[in-house]
Amino acid sequence: MRVPGRGVVPAALLLAVAAVGCAATESESAGGAGGKADDLGPGSDGFVAVTASSVAALEGDLAGVEPAVEEMFAGDALAPEDYLKPMSALGFYGPIGPWGPLALLGPIGSGAWSPDAYVSGDSAIGWHAWAEQLADSGGPLGEDGPLGESGPLGPAAQEALAALGDFGPQLAPAGLFAVLGPVGPLGPLGPLGPLGPVGAHGFVRDGDGDYVDAVGAVVRTIDVAWNRSETRRYELFERYSEEAAQSMEDNDTSFMVAGDLWIDGSDEYAFSSAETQFVTVLVVPESAVLFFPQAMSVLFAASAIGFDTPALAPTWKRLTDDFDLEMADGDGLVIARSDELAVGDWIQLRVPAGASLTARVTMRSSWSVENFVFSPLSGHYRLFVVGSGAHRASAGAGGPHQLR
Repeated sequence: MRVPGRGVVPAALLLAVAAVGCAATESESAGGAGGKADDLGPGSDGFVAVTASSVAALEGDLAGVEPAVEEMFAGDALAPEDYLKPMSALGFYGPIGPWGPLALLGPIGSGAWSPDAYVSGDSAIGWHAWAEQLADSGGPLGEDGPLGESGPLGPAAQEALAALGDFGPQLAPAGLFAVLGPVGPLGPLGPLGPLGPVGAHGFVRDGDGDYVDAVGAVVRTIDVAWNRSETRRYELFERYSEEAAQSMEDNDTSFMVAGDLWIDGSDEYAFSSAETQFVTVLVVPESAVLFFPQAMSVLFAASAIGFDTPALAPTWKRLTDDFDLEMADGDGLVIARSDELAVGDWIQLRVPAGASLTARVTMRSSWSVENFVFSPLSGHYRLFVVGSGAHRASAGAGGPHQLR
């Protein structure tokens, strides 16, 4: 937990979204794996992981990445390595940064601007029965919705991504941009999709963040039609309080938590995987020194110079809080690490059924301290954990950006 009273002065935050591109970084350390388990971690059968640090370690060299990356989009004026810069889509100015839809001014949270409170939160009224009727009529939890065969997880969508150019296939599990892809926190399985706090399931949350039905029983999964003959079971995506998430002994791979730290402090969240799948873990700082219009002005300037960092951009340590991310196995051995400074930290790894995992978030620096101001916003982060499900447990890409 963060030591209170360390902040004061508004800073920045925001909503929305930025560009398509990707991030290389100023790495705080070389950071790949920090430990090895007998049956979970580098060297074990089936293990593969991609992290912000392993992508940054390429330093723009895409040789050996499969499928080959030669032109991100047809007719693209930029070189592929331009998308591995901090100002691009994996950076703080992109959709997984403090100005993106997963951050404070997005739809998830307790702010007055957020629909979260009215869909499943304190002001919501349970509407699961109506949700079932909507699903039967082709609604978001029906076979024609985002979790059905014709949605982003289905074969047609995968073929469309493969035909998009060299960028599309790298959104697949274990790709360079996997954290932005359909099985990551921006996809239909994450907080913005039909399983989450602004989703189409119709359940309301209790004080800890669990979804409950009309009689107050906790609901953790939901069945969704994949097509006319097949139904798939998905884990609901909860928004837990920090205390509830840290105390859970049976958490799954589908949740988020808003936490609070101070420099050199760490929070740990344990969970387990019911099936063999890819698990994506992302930490997003909630605050930054720039307001949204200022940040988008910096991004616009960067887009005009091939996503190089404009002279007007704050240095990374003065831009936003720096949170590092580690994944440990059930014995506490670190199996993957992401510790970048110029971009946000994330890890995507394939885990076997029954794996016990712990996500550890550590705060390394504060933009508030670096700028000699004090803000109550500094130190806040959001952690997202998203499981792909067993149907998307195969790597869609390969290369030197992966840990094995």
